Amino acid sequence: MGIEIYAFNTVRKQVPGSSLPKNSEIIENLDIEDLGWDTSTRYVGVKCQQSLAFGYRRFTQFITYLSVLDREFSLSLGILFPSSDGVISHTACVDAYFNQILPIIDDIQSFSTRAYAYYYPENDFDEGDEYLTNISCSETRELVVYFANRKSDFNDFLQLLQFASRNEGFISYG
Repeated sequence: MGIEIYAFNTVRKQVPGSSLPKNSEIIENLDIEDLGWDTSTRYVGVKCQQSLAFGYRRFTQFITYLSVLDREFSLSLGILFPSSDGVISHTACVDAYFNQILPIIDDIQSFSTRAYAYYYPENDFDEGDEYLTNISCSETRELVVYFANRKSDFNDFLQLLQFASRNEGFISYG
C-alpha cells in the first residue's frame, strides 16, 4: 500500500483542468520515505510548528508499522481510505499521534522495549527497519494478540480519521 503526501501552499488558486478543490494548488508530492527524520520547522514546503511536523511524520510511520504487522489492519486502511477520495488531514494526523497513538505506543512498550524503541525520537529510519527485520516470533505473536484485543479501539480510531479535508496537507492511501 503506497503512501503519498500532498502539501498545499497558503496562497491558493484554482488549477485549470484539475479535480482539486477550489483555491488549492499542489506544491509538492513525494514519497513518505523521502521525508527523513528532520524536525525542523520546514516541512514538505510548508512552514509549520516543529511539534506538528514531528507528530505528522510519527503518525505516518506508525500506520506503516501497523500495516506491516497486521494484514487485516492494512486491508481496513485500503477500504477506509481508497486512493480516489480517502484523505486524512495534517491536523488530524497530529491530533491522532498525540492523543491516540502515544497511549498505544506506551502499551506496546509494556511488553516489548525494542518495539517502543522504533518510535523514540533518537532512533533513525534504518534502526526502525532493522527492528522490523529482527522482531522475534514471540514478540510478533504478542503484538498480534494486542492488536486483536484492541480491534474495536482501532476501528473507532479509523472512523475518527475517515473524513476529507483538502485545505491543507493530507495523506492519501491507495
